[in-house]
Amino acid sequence: MSLEFIRRTSQKQKKIVRKWKDVLQKTGANEKEIESFCSNIRPLVESAMTKKDTQQISDFLDSFIDTFEDINRGLEYAHEVTFVKSASKEQFAKKWESIFYLYGYLSISEGVYCETVQLISFLLLANCHDIYDPRRMKFAKKCGDLDQIDIYVKLQFLKEHGFRSIVEAFDRKLRNATAHQKFIVEDNGDIIDSMTHKKIADSKSMRQKIRKLIGVSAVTTYAIGSELFSSCIRVIGKEKLAIETSLSLIKNHTP
Repeated sequence: MSLEFIRRTSQKQKKIVRKWKDVLQKTGANEKEIESFCSNIRPLVESAMTKKDTQQISDFLDSFIDTFEDINRGLEYAHEVTFVKSASKEQFAKKWESIFYLYGYLSISEGVYCETVQLISFLLLANCHDIYDPRRMKFAKKCGDLDQIDIYVKLQFLKEHGFRSIVEAFDRKLRNATAHQKFIVEDNGDIIDSMTHKKIADSKSMRQKIRKLIGVSAVTTYAIGSELFSSCIRVIGKEKLAIETSLSLIKNHTP
């Protein structure tokens, strides 16, 4: 266990906190909401980290940093979707503004949101919570198995394990209508389901839906990152203390 490893881990944690302050501010999430979410994530992270040796911890942290950077970049792009400049609004008819938001929502839901769902699913899997893969008709055993599982199966998995807020942020009907081209956009910006002929959104509600999806993705990733590195340092600290205590005992009993 090296002090250099502990130092690098601490720097990674600070990076998470520093970079995500701006992202979280854009979502409108307050400190109370964030702390509440972190408290749900904390025991999962701590339990998962105790099951890994130092090298596995290091590999997992590096892997998370890569995912974190991807999500952070995606959230920055996604945030811009909800803030069309006033000059642009004058140029866009309501119809095209709604179309713009529709495909923005599709991109976010299949990008940063999917990554968020994957991260929580991995934490649950690491804590021995079984998720069944209906396609292969067997339970997932490792993180890579999650790639084969449909997102809607994962959403049900999250809902059953107390992460209802993540699931409820997602509008499955809207995503499906956009992905499968089953929608009609009226001149006034109303978005109609071409199968049921019912209104499912408009430009105003689309902005709200996008911000909600961005918000839950940002808060979730921040919570995992923050708790992940804090937990890692706590685990390493305990191991370091145990080693130092053992060495001290050996030294004191050496003739």
